[in-house]
Amino acid sequence: KPHFLYNTLDAIEALAMMKDTDKVCQLVESLGVFYRKSVSGGKEFLTVEEEMEIAEKYAAIMRIRVGEGFNCHISMDEESRQLLIPKLTIQPLVENSFQHGIRSSSLYGMITVNASVENRKLHIMVRDNGEGIPQEVVRELEQPGGPAEHKSLGLRGTVERLRLIYQEHFSYRIVNQGFSEVHLYLDEDVCRETGEDNVG
Repeated sequence: KPHFLYNTLDAIEALAMMKDTDKVCQLVESLGVFYRKSVSGGKEFLTVEEEMEIAEKYAAIMRIRVGEGFNCHISMDEESRQLLIPKLTIQPLVENSFQHGIRSSSLYGMITVNASVENRKLHIMVRDNGEGIPQEVVRELEQPGGPAEHKSLGLRGTVERLRLIYQEHFSYRIVNQGFSEVHLYLDEDVCRETGEDNVG
């Protein structure tokens, strides 16, 4: 995502000119971890713990870039930490919550991300207190292969990719009740081995 990199480098330059060395160091460290984990030596599948770290670093970068108007709380249970999921599954959902939920709201923003194993399924939940997911986007997700909504590409792309990889082993649920929740469910067994070789 060149625009994300360019905007972050611009923020680093501005902070350096203001001699805010603490925030410069935080941004450089977060950016380094974000891209190192995202590239991940060409691996297509990462552990839930690694995915959570990418999402955490993304949120840390955005908090420095745009100010302290939101927070992101990330948690996972022990059973979920080492399960494998496709690279960049969680971060696009956090980015979607920030860009299309939190950023347009006048309220203090809160994004919550949780991963747990329940009834032999990996359950990933991303919640924000923004303005909700438009119903046309929700309807569109119910029609695989249809035209994507430009304002929700992170959500659409994630759901479509998981559908393609996991087929009947994947399901999702969206809740809009004064807040937005995206719930992803993957059969635990297909997340325990080595990615694509264990799916199908």
